[in-house]
Amino acid sequence: MKRTPLLYPLFFLLPLAFFGLVAAGCAAGNYINYKVSPDYPRDDKRETLDFPGLEQPVTVYLDEAGIAHIEAQTELDLVRAAGFVQARSRFFEMDMLRRVARGRLSELVGKRDFVDSTTVDFDLSMRGWGFDKSAERDAAGMSEETRKTVQAFTDGVNLAIRKYKPLEYRLLMVDPEPWKPSDSFALGRLTAWSVSHNWHQELSRLILALHGGADRAALIYPHTAWDGNATLPPREEKRELPPAVVDEIRPLFPDRPYKPWDKLIARSDLDASADVVWMTGASNSWVVAADKSKSGKPIVANDPHMLHFLPSMMFQMHLKAPGLDAIGATVPGLPYILSGHNHTVAWGLTSACFDAVDLYVEKVNPNDPNEYLTADGPKTFETEEQIIRVLKDGKLVDETHAIRRSIHGPLLNDMYPKLFPAWAPPVSLHYPLEGVGSSMAGLAKANRGKTLDEVRAAYTEMQTPVSSWSGADVDGNIGYWVTGTTPIHKTHRGTFPVPGWVKTYEWTEFIQPLDMPYEKKTEGFYAHANNLTRNPEHESILYQIDSAPSYRYDRISELLKATDKHDLESMKAIQTDVKLLRAARIVPGMLADLKGCKCLGEVGTKALELLGKWDFVADKDKPEAAIFFAIYREAVIDALQDEVDYPGFVFIMNQRYSTNVADMWFADPQHVIWDHRGTQPKETRRDAMRCAFKKALDMLVKQQGEDPARWAWGELHDLHIQHRFGSQKAIAKFVNLKRMRAGGGLDSVWKSHFDLGHHKTPFRAVAGPVYRSVVDLADLDHAWWILDTGNSGWPGSPHYGDQHELWKTGGFVPMLFNWDEIKEKAKGVLTLQPPVASEK
Repeated sequence: MKRTPLLYPLFFLLPLAFFGLVAAGCAAGNYINYKVSPDYPRDDKRETLDFPGLEQPVTVYLDEAGIAHIEAQTELDLVRAAGFVQARSRFFEMDMLRRVARGRLSELVGKRDFVDSTTVDFDLSMRGWGFDKSAERDAAGMSEETRKTVQAFTDGVNLAIRKYKPLEYRLLMVDPEPWKPSDSFALGRLTAWSVSHNWHQELSRLILALHGGADRAALIYPHTAWDGNATLPPREEKRELPPAVVDEIRPLFPDRPYKPWDKLIARSDLDASADVVWMTGASNSWVVAADKSKSGKPIVANDPHMLHFLPSMMFQMHLKAPGLDAIGATVPGLPYILSGHNHTVAWGLTSACFDAVDLYVEKVNPNDPNEYLTADGPKTFETEEQIIRVLKDGKLVDETHAIRRSIHGPLLNDMYPKLFPAWAPPVSLHYPLEGVGSSMAGLAKANRGKTLDEVRAAYTEMQTPVSSWSGADVDGNIGYWVTGTTPIHKTHRGTFPVPGWVKTYEWTEFIQPLDMPYEKKTEGFYAHANNLTRNPEHESILYQIDSAPSYRYDRISELLKATDKHDLESMKAIQTDVKLLRAARIVPGMLADLKGCKCLGEVGTKALELLGKWDFVADKDKPEAAIFFAIYREAVIDALQDEVDYPGFVFIMNQRYSTNVADMWFADPQHVIWDHRGTQPKETRRDAMRCAFKKALDMLVKQQGEDPARWAWGELHDLHIQHRFGSQKAIAKFVNLKRMRAGGGLDSVWKSHFDLGHHKTPFRAVAGPVYRSVVDLADLDHAWWILDTGNSGWPGSPHYGDQHELWKTGGFVPMLFNWDEIKEKAKGVLTLQPPVASEK
């Protein structure tokens, strides 16, 4: 049995993937041999390879950045070549991603302590999501056209791994497993799951309600939408929304008295980030019409936000076959372009944050604990046995675990047991798992679309994930639309679990594709930054309550309006903008609460003077952002830790959009969250802010000295993009990029996300724009794009991290689209040909 490596995606846990292999003689020898004489695929020479199954020759032109421009005579040959090219550059990453989706970490590292659980717990939780089995169903149920496409891609991947063995497998001393058609579906599901955010918010409210009651939870984590701008204007009169906590379930969450933790929280305990929030993505995308463009044609800008890994989470490629000529970025393992352009249309994507997942509370049958109640009578919990293969003493040992399921889905209690106290009822996860096959077909059609309407129509076939798109065509049309599967919520708001035993709350219908938000025009602009698409109080269809705050959208809109005519440079300036509207909202209250505080001292006085004069631009060299976020973090920690138990505290602190809610707390000096339960007298925001300020100053002085003017945000807020094995000192310099002092913050346009709950590096940037593009439809032959690293996944390759220095400054590399120019400037040419039959 082959052992295959598996990645745990949390940035600070990378040592697990290597666990001392450099010290092993064979692994160390393999590393030294590779470093001395690296055999990565060359992108700077002419080469001809036999490709079994190919119908006609395919030519791959490799440009100065090592990006493949693939020209084929049939689309199936094109997809075969795309699979080969992706795996040739990125197979180890593709392997890691499919194994994360399928829950197979323990096969590599055994059963080890893993933050607040174990590697086996993580595998079990991913099995609970069901991507492994559902991907197999997708593969079995493919249409004939999709089957041919996915099999062609698979054939290309497997040819590449027969020809090239990435360095990582030599270090691990294992062979890669072949790619299967179902692997692309598993990866597609993982990608969709990573942008399905609303269940995190729903679970946060549930955790708070379990410890403090439904009413108190609603005050702390309201069931209301962000009070800010939406991408599209309201269409209807204001209406009353359905209830958030329905009557049948409220008695299950009574007010609970405060129960202190057994011990005060230690900062060393704050790094136990829950795996349930590991990969959630975000994005910015906008489009300006001809009237706001210097060129007289629309311009489309896009920057998807994901975790910063080495290599990047996205892959650049150019695909050409009869009827198809498209260029852009995709996730390696998917055969078509996700964000890019063809000869007539350009488009970008973001997560729509629609309510695509619901939680159900199940009522256990009082007469039989193995049963639960439904509208049709008692049913027995279905128990799925999950066999987790665990490496032990050099051998794989099977561990059998169980996940219970109701008619709604798997029980979160079994998937994430440490999040649920003993008194918690069973809570099931309801998530649409079908539709990836049709999504693949829709993606292919979109790449071929000739007008904005054709591209939008193709994307409506994508049932998952729920995504929003901004696009334009050469005729001057610009548009914004949303695609994906979202249930219709008529009887509840979708922000809190509903009773699984009441028929009223079952999913009965979904929002029809043509009822999803869509607008098209020829003037002005559209922008989306994971904010509300429409105000839910002015819509007859409830698309969402939860979203990102509107800070990024507001700033993008402000900058788009501030310039009459835009071009590449103005778009670049917007994409790299680091002004913090969050700080502009919160700092005045901070200053008011700290004014006259006797605790200031000389250092505190200087720090407040800086904060009071701040323009809210979070440049890496400025001290003000460091002061602001240090205070913000300490205030949030102290406010939250008496509301939930420790696992719940960890989950909420690391939940990506928990800061939305915290910002609401800061807006109210008397908010209930500021009062420490179990103490007298009642505390207010002023008390919390003064306590937080002292702790923040202590931390900043300890790390950067006693002169606030010399503090720098980038010293706290750094970005260190590492290889999966990059924490090993023996190879770190070879496989990692240099540490970067970063600007920006959680909701600046240049989103630079950090985990507030991490005790060692709470401000280290872990996620952001892994890809940027700007496409002016006046010159589609010369658009611009950039990755956060490079297009190759081979350490030592010239294209392993060659785009990073430009990316740091907002620069771009040419997005060459004209085939004559591509051929003239190609640095390498790879010819793939059907094998020539040998003569007898």
